[in-house]
Amino acid sequence: MPMRIKVLSLNDSEDLQSQDGSRPTTQMVCDDVVLLWKEEPGLEYCHMGELFERVSQRHPEWELTKEGLEELLADQNLRVFNEEDIDVYGEEIETPSLDSIRLDDKNALGNQLEIKDTPHMGRGLFSLKDFNAGDLLIKDLEPICLIPPMEKLTLMQNGKACSLCGQSIANINSHFIVINGLDCNDCQAVWCSKKCKLKDIIHAPLTHNKGKNKLVNGGNWRKFEKFCSDNVFVAAYSLGIMFSKYLLTKSKEAQTIKKKFDSLAFVSQRTRAQYSDSSNIGGTLDASDGVNTTADPEPKWKEGYQLFIDTFPSLKEEVDYERFLEYIGRFNLNAIAEQLYYIPSFINHNCEPNVRFEKDSRLHINFYARKDIKKGEQIFMTYCNPLHEVNLRRRELRVNYGFLCFCDRCRKEVKTIKRTNKAVAENKLHVVERLPDSHRRKSSLRSKRPDLEELMRNGKEFELEIPDVIGSGKRRTSVRFDTTVSLAFEE
Repeated sequence: MPMRIKVLSLNDSEDLQSQDGSRPTTQMVCDDVVLLWKEEPGLEYCHMGELFERVSQRHPEWELTKEGLEELLADQNLRVFNEEDIDVYGEEIETPSLDSIRLDDKNALGNQLEIKDTPHMGRGLFSLKDFNAGDLLIKDLEPICLIPPMEKLTLMQNGKACSLCGQSIANINSHFIVINGLDCNDCQAVWCSKKCKLKDIIHAPLTHNKGKNKLVNGGNWRKFEKFCSDNVFVAAYSLGIMFSKYLLTKSKEAQTIKKKFDSLAFVSQRTRAQYSDSSNIGGTLDASDGVNTTADPEPKWKEGYQLFIDTFPSLKEEVDYERFLEYIGRFNLNAIAEQLYYIPSFINHNCEPNVRFEKDSRLHINFYARKDIKKGEQIFMTYCNPLHEVNLRRRELRVNYGFLCFCDRCRKEVKTIKRTNKAVAENKLHVVERLPDSHRRKSSLRSKRPDLEELMRNGKEFELEIPDVIGSGKRRTSVRFDTTVSLAFEE
């Protein structure tokens, strides 16, 4: 059937007005400038006078001077030309020793890959053999603990999606479900397979408060789950799922969950939030985690912590509020598409990565070589959208992962920008509204921006699909989308 493309407006940028409409807060100015740069990337490289003029045109009611705007952006690390002056929190990230890595996972790497320390990047994943472009490096890897997709909670509760993996059951015959015992006797929940039902050990005790285990309060779980859903608090919800499995069973698999989680790098979520460049109207910090879209997320964190402890009273001594924030930071620092995968958590970043990943409907993940990889080379993936401009990429990495990227691609693009800025300062260029396409570095990842067919074929790599939160009345904020989204539909 023919397909049409529509561009729909998203209302991420509507709530930018202060109470009196004239004195903008630091957060409001940062939000608007970051959003403006996303809409028109070339404005990052223009004169401060031109940037001030554009902000004033957007908000003529604001009492803001050019000098005030320049000082504000410098204080927030948004317009700093000396890289040594840019603050990062990388040194505050704590990395457990290699001894903490599970032996079974070391063996799972076989004779193809190994984990070892690096001079400047902490732990890393390295190849033990040559790989050709397209080769499969990591196959069918399951999450440390499978987290049911929170945006599909309503579908799962109404029997429209698997209660464990969230996969749609629209194509599964209802008779098949009943015959194979894939439905719940006490609610509408169903599972897509016997494997999923067998692995979903927490459904009955959490949803129906069944079982003799007193370590988890099923009644309070429902309050905690609703709070996380209403506030799109993905990290807290994921912690709840992990600790439920850890506390409700004595199986080796469940006990391994926490051991693996504890061996991941971590930093307090408060530290990460302090380095955020905005409240995510146009910002970048954990943008899929709605609780971070407020200027002051601390009250929500505290409310979430109290509900967490009410649900898991046995953890009150072990997990105080500060430890809870460390757990939230640990999850957000290591998550890939809202799941934790153990081996990939050791893969470092490069803006021109040598591997890519694909995630299937069961939330398993596969890694493929993007290019030829020689024996002994470090494996790199990208933590951000490689199609973004260098400054946006660096902001995303600084805020979400605590480091300033100095990969070859970033160095070359920054050098070009500095050369352009110097020419502007020496009046060799009159006005730079934006870098012309002919002067922009073309990434080796793409000779041009992908067309629709390519995006639809490879879109998983950049996690473009960010669905609505059903039943909450709120749209999940996307890292990838700005103020418009392309919608494909059959005609």
